[in-house]
Amino acid sequence: LDCFLAFTANRETAFVHSINAAAVTYFLTRDCRRGIFRNCACVRQTGQAGEWRGCNDNVKFGEVLSKHFLNARHVDKRKARAVIHLHNNAVGRKAVKKTLKQQCKCHGVSGGCSSKSCWKTLPLFSEIGDYLKAKYQQAQKVRLHTNKLVLGIL
Repeated sequence: LDCFLAFTANRETAFVHSINAAAVTYFLTRDCRRGIFRNCACVRQTGQAGEWRGCNDNVKFGEVLSKHFLNARHVDKRKARAVIHLHNNAVGRKAVKKTLKQQCKCHGVSGGCSSKSCWKTLPLFSEIGDYLKAKYQQAQKVRLHTNKLVLGIL
């Protein structure tokens, strides 16, 4: 499959590259939250009394590792396909950030909500897939012009 995708430039290939990058980013972020990586932790938020108030999922960790891992093959940015693959990988990573959900917890006496703390958390992966499917349906052909992607026929 990868050999076929390496020589094909169409919206289906773009979708495969973007959903692959999204999946790698998503699962690295999720595993970070679960404490699987030693060098990754959430930024814990604390309230006035020092109580724990939530923790954003560390999407930056997933993004950085995903980018390092997936973009390594496409280092020659003068080649159109490499630039297109890098773009589609970035679309996948961005999809994870764009679909983050806000989760909140109320704090107060007897279940009241005198104060509320909120943080960002990963959605179901299917929501990222839906987001990328919408992007797939809007995909346009591009070409490389002076090392930048521009709209046009390949």
